[in-house]
Amino acid sequence: MKKYQHTKWIAILAITIIAALFLTSSSLKVTSAEIAVESVSHSPTEISKDTEVTVEITFNDDANVSGIQIQYCALVPDFVCHFPKIAMTSETVNVWNGTFTVVEETGLIGYELFISLTNGSTLVAPDSIDYLGYNNIFEPSADIFYFSINMTEDTPTNSAPLSFGLGEITITFSVIIFARSLITKRRKNV
Repeated sequence: MKKYQHTKWIAILAITIIAALFLTSSSLKVTSAEIAVESVSHSPTEISKDTEVTVEITFNDDANVSGIQIQYCALVPDFVCHFPKIAMTSETVNVWNGTFTVVEETGLIGYELFISLTNGSTLVAPDSIDYLGYNNIFEPSADIFYFSINMTEDTPTNSAPLSFGLGEITITFSVIIFARSLITKRRKNV
């Protein structure tokens, strides 16, 4: 009987080793298929209302990327997102582009990227773990992160034809009074 006890343990050990090898090889397949975002950029860097902003994302290998969407939001003064999300396109290998038009007049805007993979999963960039080396990450709500862009403030133009301050009014009345006194003197002399 003792002879068969060893065989039982050897079979259990062999099954454990085979299962461990199977699980290790399948996890290696997943990590080798993962993608990495190399860079995210936008242009122009100075924006104001009605500016078209182009976002570009570059991957080490985009073979497993099935699509990307940009979620554009106003972050400050109010956190408001614009829908629908903007679909990005790939015209060059490993590089995707998308464009949105800024509708805010002032404040801080931002965008996040939803990267759809061929296996059905979705990655979000930036996320709480990886800011991708950028320092312009803004967190408007718990665990929601955006690449942020400060808006340049356009100086509003005054639509009134004339705009006088106290100094201009004083000078204007002084000139009128002086001109009247000259006209009155001339009339007396004539």
